[in-house]
Amino acid sequence: MTTRRGMITVLLAVVAMTAGCAGTGKRMSAAQRSRAKWAETDGAAPPIRRNDALRVVYLVDATNKPDGVTAMLTQRLLERIDLLEPTQAFTVIFLQGNEALEIEPHGLKFATDDVKAKMHAWLDPAAGNVPEPLAIEPTQALELCRWYHPHHLFILTGDLKRTLPGQYLTQLPPQDETRVNVVQFFNDNEKSLAWVQYVTREHQGAWRFVARPEPPKPEPAPQAAADAAPGATPDQPAQANDAAATPAPSDAPAK
Repeated sequence: MTTRRGMITVLLAVVAMTAGCAGTGKRMSAAQRSRAKWAETDGAAPPIRRNDALRVVYLVDATNKPDGVTAMLTQRLLERIDLLEPTQAFTVIFLQGNEALEIEPHGLKFATDDVKAKMHAWLDPAAGNVPEPLAIEPTQALELCRWYHPHHLFILTGDLKRTLPGQYLTQLPPQDETRVNVVQFFNDNEKSLAWVQYVTREHQGAWRFVARPEPPKPEPAPQAAADAAPGATPDQPAQANDAAATPAPSDAPAK
């Protein structure tokens, strides 16, 4: 039922946007339809559910760092960890070149408040623990993921085609054992998004695309005192403060 709702939401979003273009006499290109679908369906695909999984692994590629992606990625990762129940066991593995960097304590750990607090401390930007950019060779990290036999594997990345090229697909955990879910940040390249969709479909998982947030609008500059004089309008400047323009008070002596 949930899957059907997700599919209906996707179809409604595409139909609505296509109708909008029809009203202007323009047809959407394939690329526009693809981007519209991904933008409108952040989370509207089959939902990523954690409460039906006792073992969860997060595989994180923070080495592809367009501006702002690391902070957003870390924020979303912590949000997901905070949603885990204490009965669920999890771990977080960072890709670092050809190595796997697992957050301590190593191994699957129950999602208690104490463990979650340690995750927040480790992922604090001030701690400087997030890996620096390196070329990716994910064999070791994928081997570690398989060793944990997770029910759900979440891959958080700025570009799945870079994190998981096609030759590594066979190294993912078995399809009948693990659902592979992907959250891709900022990169809306059509081929990259199609790869995300293919991988998650083949492994019975779900995907989400997180768009780059809009930059904050700059504060309007304060007007100069001269421009803000009482009575001034764009079409009518304030009157000059001289004797000819200023009427004399009634009790002023006559000249």
